[in-house]
Amino acid sequence: MGGHPETSGEKHESEELNEILLRSAPTTTPSVVFVIMFSITTLLLAYRGLGTLRAFYLRLLLFSLTRDITFMFRMAWSSSHSETQQIAVAAAVFEVGGTFLVLWAVYTLLEDWRLFLLYGAPNYKKQGRKLLFFIRFNVMSFSALSLIAAANEYSRKMKDYDLGVLLRKISIIGFTAILLLILGLIPYYASTIPAVYHHIGVRNKIALPLFVGPLLLLIGRVYQIALYFSPKLSDVVRNQWWYYLFVTTPEVLLCFMYGIINFEKFFYLKYDELVNEEEHKGGDEGHKEKVTASEFLSQH
Repeated sequence: MGGHPETSGEKHESEELNEILLRSAPTTTPSVVFVIMFSITTLLLAYRGLGTLRAFYLRLLLFSLTRDITFMFRMAWSSSHSETQQIAVAAAVFEVGGTFLVLWAVYTLLEDWRLFLLYGAPNYKKQGRKLLFFIRFNVMSFSALSLIAAANEYSRKMKDYDLGVLLRKISIIGFTAILLLILGLIPYYASTIPAVYHHIGVRNKIALPLFVGPLLLLIGRVYQIALYFSPKLSDVVRNQWWYYLFVTTPEVLLCFMYGIINFEKFFYLKYDELVNEEEHKGGDEGHKEKVTASEFLSQH
């Protein structure tokens, strides 16, 4: 009463989707390990972020925290015999949120580094702004697609599942393109921005870790391309250990690397000094803006 009997086609579709959900279920031990690892990086980044209040560190702190929550959901998913779909969707949503935050953090470091290198040049704040706006817009757009994909990939309807997979493929390609663009901009800025503006040593010290970060993230995107676009490889890389090796481990390394490196000492404080010197000299930029470098950078 109040419904229609399930047809054989619908029953087969439901069984197939249940099988997909079952194959996707993680095991408990790796989830516990990465909860511990991301808890450590969260504490490290909390020390950096709350100590400096730089937007870069705070966004990376939020990324580490969301990854911690993601693996807590994966722990619950691995041991749950009911409400599996809801837990899987929650884990996927937090995973997408983390991807957005880490890309935003990497972008923030790139933008802050660019502003430091260009400080003092004519119209330095406006140089390259259109391209950087393009990156910001696409990070948000592809993250939104990923959220929709996450909700649909664990649906009980095949058409929703197919839509989720399609949107996931589009977002993977988009994130890969963004990372490649960032990786291209780093050597471009390092080689084209005149060293006379600022200390060449600072430029070189930041360029290497700034390049390694998105390179680590790119490893995960290459894995996802193999998973979603290559039928021959998908059955091999679908094993969750490949996910931990190519996606999660590079993210942990990125958090440790950026948490250990003191960007505050390397160039954020130097940028503050440049602004303060300009204001002390009565420079036009300092008097017009009436804002410290810390405040300016935290707004971007």
